[in-house]
Amino acid sequence: MDTRKVITTVLMVFVVGSAAFMIFGGLSRDQAVDSDGAGTTVGMEAGDVRDGHHVVAYYFYTTKRCPTCKKIEAYTKESIETNFSRLLESGSLEFHALNLDEGENEKFIEEYQLTTKSVILVDYRDGERVDWKNLEKVWEYTGNREVFVDYVRDETLEYLAELSGVE
Repeated sequence: MDTRKVITTVLMVFVVGSAAFMIFGGLSRDQAVDSDGAGTTVGMEAGDVRDGHHVVAYYFYTTKRCPTCKKIEAYTKESIETNFSRLLESGSLEFHALNLDEGENEKFIEEYQLTTKSVILVDYRDGERVDWKNLEKVWEYTGNREVFVDYVRDETLEYLAELSGVE
């Protein structure tokens, strides 16, 4: 790994840590991680975060799934869990994979203007959605796991920085 990449990675970790601290104001460490391994993989309830603020990374899919669709879920999960483990543990970041063909999830098609399987970052405050971002390039990067994982990491870092006002 070259020096430039190491420095960039260290700076990104610092930025996300700072952004998380600014956004979430230090969260309690006694919150647990729930992992059932079957779609909804890591999560906390909105009320578990002290100030009622958290971000959810959703992967929306349908019942019929091609290998590429499954790859998008796996790579997204890998990126979130690898790069944001502390935020996941604190409950300030969650990952959920949701089937849009299930009745209660159909509402997300209109809410997030979904036209295909998608990765969406959503900012919740006191249980209400206040902002969201579609990671539109996930389909472009499915052929290269490292590029895909880095894309999700970078977009999530940027989103968290925007929420905290860090440039």
